[in-house]
Amino acid sequence: MGLHSGKWAAVNGISTVRSWSINERQAPARGIASNTGMAPVRKKGVFSWDGSYNAYGATPAAMPGQLFNFVGYGAPDDDVSGNGQRYEGNGMVSGISLTWDWASGGFIGHTVNFAGDMALAKTSGALPVDATAPDMPTIALCKIQTGSVAETGYTDIPNVTNVTLNISCALQAAVNSSTIVGGKLWTAQKSGPIDWSLTIAQQDNDRLASIPFDIGDNRSIKIFTDASLFWLLKWGHCRGFEGLTADRESGALLARTINFDMTAVDTADLGTVTDPSGTEWWPFA
Repeated sequence: MGLHSGKWAAVNGISTVRSWSINERQAPARGIASNTGMAPVRKKGVFSWDGSYNAYGATPAAMPGQLFNFVGYGAPDDDVSGNGQRYEGNGMVSGISLTWDWASGGFIGHTVNFAGDMALAKTSGALPVDATAPDMPTIALCKIQTGSVAETGYTDIPNVTNVTLNISCALQAAVNSSTIVGGKLWTAQKSGPIDWSLTIAQQDNDRLASIPFDIGDNRSIKIFTDASLFWLLKWGHCRGFEGLTADRESGALLARTINFDMTAVDTADLGTVTDPSGTEWWPFA
């Protein structure tokens, strides 16, 4: 009867998926003419779809600007096993968001956002099995460090409660005479410029000793995913320190947010974005 639990949710065998979501839409052609009774007529326009999935782990299966085959499985038709509704299509990643949360003691996790490249098919098929070992890195071994652009040394940023790294790609949508599939005018995607931003929530107010940079400085940044592996970001431009509040009445801990944005060039050379495996994702080959 179409009423199912989400407990079977899976995405194309991607490791340690927690949930997925998609949106389907179209922008109808609309017109009013002398023979439409002063009311609009609507017919099929441009079709598009997008979505996201959440997973544990510190390295997403696809990065911004990359295409991947999305197969979203909902539940077995009989709620026991076997074939169920599947949504299938090519997705191009528009952005990823990775979180490190010391305050809750949770696992490192990420969200992948994507836009559909051409048609989305609805099929009946088997559950895409995740045969991988659970990828659930603990926050207890992690830290975040900054270093000079020359990378002569790195310093721990102390008292951090939460870090969020967002990496994005400005996707370029295309609709033309060649994007018609099955009598529908679909939206295609091409990758565009990339960017990243970093927010660091910190229970601290020191700007003299433990923070060796100031607003407007460029820094090299390491965000560890265990005791030895890390995301390496070169370079981050310090946009500001925000939200510092001293509240005598509540006695709440002094806290603030440090914001960094990507800068591709410091003086002459391009920086890099390197994932925990040591793979240099950007600049592109």
